[in-house]
Amino acid sequence: MQNNPVKSRVWTNVRFDEDGRHIGHLSVPISENETGYAHVPIPITVVKNGPGPRVLLIGGNHGDEYEGQIILLKMSRYLKPEDVVGTAIIIPGLNAPAVEHGTRVSPLDGGNLNRMFPGNPRGTATEMIAHYLETELLSRVDYVFDLHSGGRAMEYLPSAVVCEGDDSDLHQRSLALLDTFGLPVSLIVEGSTGGDLSMVAACQRRGVVRISTEMPGRGSVAKIEMDRAEQGLLRVLHEIGMLSHALATEERSPTKYIRRHSAREFLYSSETGVFEPCVDLGDTVSADQLAGRLHFTHNPWREPLELRFKKPGVVIFKRVLARTHKGECVFGTGDAIRGSLEKDECQGGDTL
Repeated sequence: MQNNPVKSRVWTNVRFDEDGRHIGHLSVPISENETGYAHVPIPITVVKNGPGPRVLLIGGNHGDEYEGQIILLKMSRYLKPEDVVGTAIIIPGLNAPAVEHGTRVSPLDGGNLNRMFPGNPRGTATEMIAHYLETELLSRVDYVFDLHSGGRAMEYLPSAVVCEGDDSDLHQRSLALLDTFGLPVSLIVEGSTGGDLSMVAACQRRGVVRISTEMPGRGSVAKIEMDRAEQGLLRVLHEIGMLSHALATEERSPTKYIRRHSAREFLYSSETGVFEPCVDLGDTVSADQLAGRLHFTHNPWREPLELRFKKPGVVIFKRVLARTHKGECVFGTGDAIRGSLEKDECQGGDTL
């Protein structure tokens, strides 16, 4: 006898298939010491107007990445059925427990949602969220826009991100939207350090076009950079035909294409101390160039440890927390891509 797949235990009062604007929650059941019967509510807005492109818009995959949350909170309020052709599913704070605590991972179970796919319908809260997303929501959409940033610990060059996979058609469709997005940097990466456990892999398994962002982060929000990302997202939604009329008020700017290096080629701290950077975002660096110095507060008389880049490239992200522990990443780099975006130019490193 063949076993049927276990259905999600997450439920919702939102109607996905009816025209109009519908608001409500995804409810993730939990049982804890202080409450035997409870659920984690995840706010969701569905705006539908007939047939057309079906889009899932996500913020708060990591709870300390705020720019995407704000963009989608605003969109949840102002997007109306008459603005839409097709369906927009908007979830500003997907990993709701992490969002409420401003943490990268969930305080309920320590779950990093972007390392939990395809999830488990009988698992922890984070595993149930991942399972519902992959089995229920990704089956309803053609596109996913998953808005990330550097979070509390990192700062990124403002970037739109496309990950290459085995499906060349999905990859080319994603690449075609980067110019329209028009962020200062377009990052081309291959796969994810999360492997089959990542949102990237979930979208590839379901045949869904996915574009993400890496906005600056730093645990804060910068208006000009957030506005750029919001305008870029609106341009892309209009480009794919989901918006009935242009809502963006700004034209796109030129973007610089960068192929991100493998995570194994990022620069990691080899000891614990206070890190002093010697380069900044956007700098072009050479192999063996001094990246920074690690100082030791417990031993002020010791000479600082010099950390050097492994290979040449452009600095695309950096650690912003000065206190740094052994094994933590302090810089990430990539190669500038010149000329047309041919397929062999776009193969490269993986993404965090």
